[in-house]
Amino acid sequence: MQKTIIHIEDNLADVFLTQKVITGLDIESEYLHFKNGLEGLNYLKSNDTSPSLILLDINMPIMDGKEFLKAKNDEPFLRYIPVVIFSSSCHTKDLEECYNLQTNGYIQKTMDLIVLKETLQTTVTFWLKYNVSLLEQHN
Repeated sequence: MQKTIIHIEDNLADVFLTQKVITGLDIESEYLHFKNGLEGLNYLKSNDTSPSLILLDINMPIMDGKEFLKAKNDEPFLRYIPVVIFSSSCHTKDLEECYNLQTNGYIQKTMDLIVLKETLQTTVTFWLKYNVSLLEQHN
């Protein structure tokens, strides 16, 4: 069964690197990118299937990551989709707000490409290969 990863990120360099890492994994998956929270939310609302994982940036135009989390949590059919924050922010306020909005993880982006690649590989592998999803239990 093919798994879907949604990446909501406005920085094209981060998008390129993330897509390269994910497509290089030995996991059958589809990678979808949206440049802001509103585009991602609209996609989720217009599709019958749920992704296995959302990778989410915080600081984006139009609808930022925290606004996305609030809107996602307001939709019962989207509430159980796991979200991992990938952000350059390490502010305690951002961490608290994201965890209060039921994010499943918060990873600070690093400039060390080797560490970033390993972190993405570990995160995506866990959520797509080993996590038992409530969404899959209902299908």
